[in-house]
Amino acid sequence: QLEESVRAWLELRQVSVEASWLSALQSQVKLGDRDYIQALRDCLVVLEDTAAVADLDTILVTCDRRRFPHPVSTDNSPQLIHTLSGHTAAVSAIAIDPQGCLLASGGLDRAIHVWDLHRGERVQTFAGHTMDISAIAICPDGKYLASSSFDCPQSNVKVWDLKTGQLLHDRLGHKKSARSVAFDAAGRVLFSGGNKIKVWDVGTGERLCTLGHTAAVHCIAVSGDGKLLASGSSDGKIKLWNLETGELIRSLTGHQGAIAALVISPDGLQLVSASQDAKLGIWELERGQLVAMVTAHTEAITSLAMNREGSLLITGSLDRTAKIWDLQTRESVATLTGHQAAVNSVAIVRSGELLATASADGTIHIWQA
Repeated sequence: QLEESVRAWLELRQVSVEASWLSALQSQVKLGDRDYIQALRDCLVVLEDTAAVADLDTILVTCDRRRFPHPVSTDNSPQLIHTLSGHTAAVSAIAIDPQGCLLASGGLDRAIHVWDLHRGERVQTFAGHTMDISAIAICPDGKYLASSSFDCPQSNVKVWDLKTGQLLHDRLGHKKSARSVAFDAAGRVLFSGGNKIKVWDVGTGERLCTLGHTAAVHCIAVSGDGKLLASGSSDGKIKLWNLETGELIRSLTGHQGAIAALVISPDGLQLVSASQDAKLGIWELERGQLVAMVTAHTEAITSLAMNREGSLLITGSLDRTAKIWDLQTRESVATLTGHQAAVNSVAIVRSGELLATASADGTIHIWQA
């Protein structure tokens, strides 16, 4: 099916295919073709054609490099101290443990790697997912790592012992792909997002309840007191949930694209949202009021991270950059460049002294703030 579609696409461009259609496609792909290639890839993920997905990943990287043929330089940026290269495809998600010692990464190569953050060395690899890793999270005490993936209809939510790499729970919780995971503040409850939100007991692996959504849940954030959950979905809506009752408090609207990432401030007073519309939304949680909408990047925002004090925000984007924001002034104070493709995920050590950016170019950059 893929080959027939690509050959038809090439014929429209009057390109003859005498040998490899993949080579012909790579030679002809242009900026305006990226959406077509991405749509093909999304279909093949559902069909579980892993070989074809890998081929299209290669083409997407080629396309991104043509979009940005020269590295962008900037002043006033943190120093790049490590480049981690271990994934064989795009890195889709990263998380840093509470102690700021370990970084975990998941990718489209279906692997989860654990790295020594300060030495820049890989210390462990977890294997078990059969499709792309969509999200990872480390619990607040640093004992467990949770991962979600496009393994569907197979088990798509897994919980691992971060120290030993032992697979503790292997859950089939979603009828469709799981796209997000998050722990509560105590590390006893895990939330996973597919087209609904599943709530799990971390100790037993049993499902506790389900929270409804009308579209794919791309991101989940939990307040520090464990009383509030925020979820963002592909229809551009943000929902706020009372975790003590399981009831929906309210829905927030204001973005013009899918919600890609959410983070709740440490004091529980504000929510920051990021969207494919390239904007940051800043919300006052008690009343659900939109305080500000900030255009943050030239392309879709993919990820968010906040420091322990709630004073700095990190954003990652399809435009190949990550930015550091002063949340009080809502101004960008630094731009991180150097990746050759989209920045898919960002993370920050709680103290704010180290940052990490993960990219579709297959690398992770560690920065000294």
